[in-house]
Parts: sequence; structure tokens; C-alpha cells
Amino acid sequence: MEESIGSLIRVTLQLLRYLVVELVCELLFYWTGRVSLHAITLGHYPNKMQRREHEGRIMLVGFIIIGILGVAGSVMAV
Repeated sequence: MEESIGSLIRVTLQLLRYLVVELVCELLFYWTGRVSLHAITLGHYPNKMQRREHEGRIMLVGFIIIGILGVAGSVMAV
């Protein structure tokens, strides 16, 4: 009985971890990067064909933008 409850909790936590990581990467980093790149390149990059191929690069740009904003916000707060 305890083993089944433990495995159920473990599966639930793995599912929650997957969802949180997927949400952070997909929603926060990807969309921040995509919108930023659209603004910087005046809508030329990424086009429809490049979105899936360059998904990692777009997320990296989103991560960098959020990092820059975080650093700038903490500097402004001081």
C-alpha cells in the first residue's frame, strides 16, 4: 500500500515538474524571444518555416532578454 502511494506521488511530482518546465520554456522564454526577434527584425525573423527549426535559438533570446530585464530591474531597485 505504501509503495503504491509513493509511486503515485512520484508520478504526480514528475508530471508537475514536466508541466512547469514546459510552461516556462514554451510560454515565457519562447514567446518573449519570438516577440523580441519580431520587433528587432521588423517582422522578418522568425518566419513560419523557421519557427520549429530555430526553436532553441528563439528560447535562448527570450532567456537573455528576461535575464537583461532582471539585472536591469535589480540595478534600478538599488
